[in-house]
Amino acid sequence: MISMKNAKIGVRLAIGFGVVLVLMVAGIVVGWTRLAEVYGITEKIVQKDWTKSVLANEIMALANDNAKANMELFLVADKGKIAKIQERIDRNKGAITGKIEKLEGSLYLAEGKAKLAKIKEARGPYVASFTKASKLLLEQGKREEAARTMADETVPALDVFIAAIKDLGDFQGKILEGSRDQAEEINRSSRNVMIVLGIAAVLLGAGFAFWVTRSIVRPLKSAVGVANQLAAGDVSARIDATSKDETGQLLA
Repeated sequence: MISMKNAKIGVRLAIGFGVVLVLMVAGIVVGWTRLAEVYGITEKIVQKDWTKSVLANEIMALANDNAKANMELFLVADKGKIAKIQERIDRNKGAITGKIEKLEGSLYLAEGKAKLAKIKEARGPYVASFTKASKLLLEQGKREEAARTMADETVPALDVFIAAIKDLGDFQGKILEGSRDQAEEINRSSRNVMIVLGIAAVLLGAGFAFWVTRSIVRPLKSAVGVANQLAAGDVSARIDATSKDETGQLLA
């Protein structure tokens, strides 16, 4: 195997530049790969996790608005206003159903699906209790009994329903935090790897530059010294050819 000392100058230069280029390419590949990972996590946050968190919050807002509308029914006597409140309640019900269906189609973790099942389970008693109270109030005119039903059944059922929605919202929030932390960790580790590769490229490049320059310049200086002696008529000059590269061959 040819030693580096005897390697051709071009070979030494190629090795030096090659090592630096390899490290630079490695840095680019690492950066590109990690950027792709961060992009994938960002897409997951925007397209999946964030959307589900928004849906959970929207369901909670609609449920709270319906609870408010339930109370308004006891304060309004005008039939036209009552009809508008009922339309609002029905519209909110339909919106809640649609958003629950969207959640059902987008949740993929078993824990998230279990929490959605609790929302659907809690919604049934709440809707049934509210319907019962509404009939007592609007169809039968039994205001006191309707108020008792609201206080004893509807409001507690609503609390359970809201708590189930909040539980899912909190769960999705934790997933968002986890994805954010994962993206930050990838970014941090990528930066560290690229810094290490950059420093290594600089140090190796500087080392190779010094070594190659020295291995070329020193023999050339020796050759120039011999040539000057010979030009001055001194044929007793001592010539030491210590390598087999181009300069060593010239000296030999």
